[in-house]
Amino acid sequence: MKQDEIKKTIIDNVSECAGSAAGAVAGGLIGAAIGGPEGAAAGSVAATAIEHMFQTMGCEIKKRTLAPLEEQRVGTVYAKAKELIEEKIAQRKTPRNDIFFDKDSSSRPASEELLEGTLLAAQKEHEEKKTVYLARLYANILFHPEISRPTANHLVKLAEQLTYRQIAILNNIATMQFARTLNPPINPLKKSAYESVSGTENVAIAAEIFDLYRMSILGSSQVILDAGGINPSTLTVVGYGAHLYNLMDLDSMEPDPELIEIQASIMLFLIGAKQRQ
Repeated sequence: MKQDEIKKTIIDNVSECAGSAAGAVAGGLIGAAIGGPEGAAAGSVAATAIEHMFQTMGCEIKKRTLAPLEEQRVGTVYAKAKELIEEKIAQRKTPRNDIFFDKDSSSRPASEELLEGTLLAAQKEHEEKKTVYLARLYANILFHPEISRPTANHLVKLAEQLTYRQIAILNNIATMQFARTLNPPINPLKKSAYESVSGTENVAIAAEIFDLYRMSILGSSQVILDAGGINPSTLTVVGYGAHLYNLMDLDSMEPDPELIEIQASIMLFLIGAKQRQ
């Protein structure tokens, strides 16, 4: 496919570069869907900014030269993020009404900056199953005013660094963390630290858990000095990990046969069972 054709087909549903007028009209219609006069007024302003931002970035993307796989990944995240935002607004959820969408004399809006960062992360992401979670992260940040610009940028950077299996690890450990709060509590996890870890899968999972611990995404009531010193029963999702879990909607991961196998291996490590070599 020629580069000109790639640019034309990069994102099927991207708005034409027709300036802010069309965005203002569309934004007003979206904002009016938010319940109540106050919600409509605040939502209309934010929704107009969102429409204009997606137009701006859509036009910017179309100017760039991307390899076919990069085009696919960027287009997927762009379209999915836009779809999720529209779904939330249709559900009468109000976008954040703060300076996140404002442009000042020294910088462009945080929302636009973050969208570019998210799309750049998608462009370089070789694990394509991660792309939906990048889209979820971006879309949800636009509805959470407690997430500041610096925090939002850091979360995208952290998400970019995670492997698909580390995302699954967050899901598994958060699920077990919740299970421990039940009455009676459920905690089938290994109750003591590994003295050593053996087996290809276990070694890899231990290394990825330790990496999450060093990134302060996972915490433990016992200090972990290396990948071999993990006590699964003490692991919790903390700090930025909690933000990632919530904003990437990891309580509802995309169904996939490979994911089932990955999570089974993670659970075998967490309960201390032997895995196939």
